[in-house]
Amino acid sequence: MVENTPDEKKARSLAAELQNNLRDGFKVDGRSIAATASIGISLSSVRHKNPTDWLREGHTAMVSAKQLGGATEVVFKPVMHTRILSSWKLEEELNDAVHAEQIEAWLQPIVQLNDGTPVGFEALARWNHPEGGMIPPSHFIPIAEENGMIVAIGWLMLHQACKQLRACHDLNPKWKDLFVSVNLSVQQLREPSMAERTLRILTRYGLRPRHLHLEVTERESLDTSEEVIPVLEEIHRSGINISLDDFGTGYNSLNYLNSLPVSLIKIDRSFVVNMSRSHTGHKVISTILLLAQGLELDTIAEGIETEEQMQQIYQLGCRLGQGFLFAKALEPSMVSDYLERGQRLGVGNIGSKYPVK
Repeated sequence: MVENTPDEKKARSLAAELQNNLRDGFKVDGRSIAATASIGISLSSVRHKNPTDWLREGHTAMVSAKQLGGATEVVFKPVMHTRILSSWKLEEELNDAVHAEQIEAWLQPIVQLNDGTPVGFEALARWNHPEGGMIPPSHFIPIAEENGMIVAIGWLMLHQACKQLRACHDLNPKWKDLFVSVNLSVQQLREPSMAERTLRILTRYGLRPRHLHLEVTERESLDTSEEVIPVLEEIHRSGINISLDDFGTGYNSLNYLNSLPVSLIKIDRSFVVNMSRSHTGHKVISTILLLAQGLELDTIAEGIETEEQMQQIYQLGCRLGQGFLFAKALEPSMVSDYLERGQRLGVGNIGSKYPVK
């Protein structure tokens, strides 16, 4: 409770000051720790019948701040009650959805940019709610990360992705080298049996370690490196590829490349979009590709939506990409039709005006 705070502007100023103090960091056992806070603000009003109402509104605003990704402050608005109740209902249904396998792995193709031939897929979670229809991952993944259900969802995605990849391999011998890429959460990586359990799943579906890529993302903090690095190294030694997703969007890009057993980096879609808008965006991708080449890492460009983006990315030396230009995420029943389709889009199919360096 803060006295002498007459309005929202003053309250936000105090919250910003608190955030700045936290970002300065502090030391624990000799280690520098930086922190952020999700701050809910409720201004005293005549509508509050008692202190409990006031505190409840502050808590509701704080939950809204966390749902926005944290590290921010939110002032309570009455409409937030409805949103929070909806979120709580979704959380209650999430556990049942996992056990009923309402959450499905949809596969987005990863292709060779020269001719559009698929080389693999990224598995993306989709919730097919029996009443609400298709619920986007942006609505339920943050909830799952907060309540721990992300681990169960992660294992479900791995099972489904490997099962679908096995079906692709059986469809035609020419697809036997296709791989599938599955996102990992830090919570999964904290499981000591992570590598062993993953290899058992591969064996169950008759796949080899090289058929699986596991993605860790820069957007998710890997500060607990003492826990996750040994697990990632064990996974890497088994022959499974480790990909660094959203490369360049965080503060620790180079540190992750130095400390994690990464074999591939995925160029974030934000850089691909900005590439055609500014000279700087073009230079950023060029620099990332030169870095990857120097470290002997493969690269995949995400979020390619136009032929111009495809051509420019290819001209800079990137050979693999994914995005709506080639295909959206495919529901399981559509994957075989996609693979059997003859004509594909690639730089060589449209007469590129950008020669390859």
